[in-house]
Amino acid sequence: DALVALAETLDAPVVTTPSGRGSISETHPLAFGTVGLYRTRSSARPVDESDCVLYVGTRLEEFQTGLGRYLPATARVIQVDVDPFEIERTIAADVAVVGDAKLVLEQLAGTTPPVRERPWTADLAGFRAAYEQAVESECSPDNAGPLRTKQVVHALNRVFADGFVLVHENGGQDLWSYYCPFVKVTTHRGCVAPAEQTVMGLGVAGAIGAKLARPGADVVCVCGDGAFQMYMKEIPTAVQ
Repeated sequence: DALVALAETLDAPVVTTPSGRGSISETHPLAFGTVGLYRTRSSARPVDESDCVLYVGTRLEEFQTGLGRYLPATARVIQVDVDPFEIERTIAADVAVVGDAKLVLEQLAGTTPPVRERPWTADLAGFRAAYEQAVESECSPDNAGPLRTKQVVHALNRVFADGFVLVHENGGQDLWSYYCPFVKVTTHRGCVAPAEQTVMGLGVAGAIGAKLARPGADVVCVCGDGAFQMYMKEIPTAVQ
């Protein structure tokens, strides 16, 4: 809530790491998708064109930065982290704040003069809308030819219109579940990522854990046959 409040105060685009998905609904007008290895055209532009970036609670590791390839070239950097060790461990910060993410965001939102309309943000929103329309056409179930994974994950938002908890698997098939807008995470804290040391099959077991934690939620895991065979024994165990 504090993140969304600050973004709306600044009329500023928000992009997230895979683990940060669900901190803002990806249907929100200021949500532009994921960063780093999983960035798309709609999330790349806000980062590449920014003149100031606020990093909150991220270690800026290899997948997120592409070893520096996916960082804005000339932007001023504000870094917020509760752990002093993470400050400037990867990048140089113009402003560094050691503090709890929620408290810092609330304080910033409460003291920042509101921006009523930012033309750059409006331009980015138009660009994102055109890109999402292209994705919609690309993933249409009416397309002839073999069924592709991106069509399957894109259909999840139609099937689970009220939102769902997305648990990421590791492998070639699940990669599409990281790409917004091919699949959108709309549920608050609705995403479970396996961190950078991904273990094949972890998503299968993780989906069971997510369902135990949130019995009333629909839980979805996109999984290929190789990863599923490594952990499929967890399914009958859970049933028993």
